[in-house]
Amino acid sequence: KTRSTSLPCWRKLAASMAASLLSEDLETYSNQYGTHGAIQRLQFIASQTSKTNLKIDALKLCLDLLKRTTNCKGYCEAHNSLKELLEGNDSAVPMFDQVWVEATQKQNGILKELYEQDLSQARGSQMKENIR
Repeated sequence: KTRSTSLPCWRKLAASMAASLLSEDLETYSNQYGTHGAIQRLQFIASQTSKTNLKIDALKLCLDLLKRTTNCKGYCEAHNSLKELLEGNDSAVPMFDQVWVEATQKQNGILKELYEQDLSQARGSQMKENIR
């Protein structure tokens, strides 16, 4: 079997929809979804559209939504993409919120440690149960 390198039908349709969106419709469109769903859709629109203004607006909305989550990596990637788009433009690049990134990374680290401790305790309990 050979793999087709073309996009699946649904992906083509989604790409054409992303291209036909207007910047004014973007916020209304993204409000139909929860935070994570809206982020994914805005990232897809920014990656698929050829309209620079739409890319910029999608990334700006995406940045705002990402700050409602704990996704520091996504925030940094979206900010870098937006910064690259706006370098040749007269528009001001939104400030990178280093304080939010550091605080969120610290919070994520604490949560990770707690989850690892819980997992370790559960594994120990499971081993004791298996021995009985």
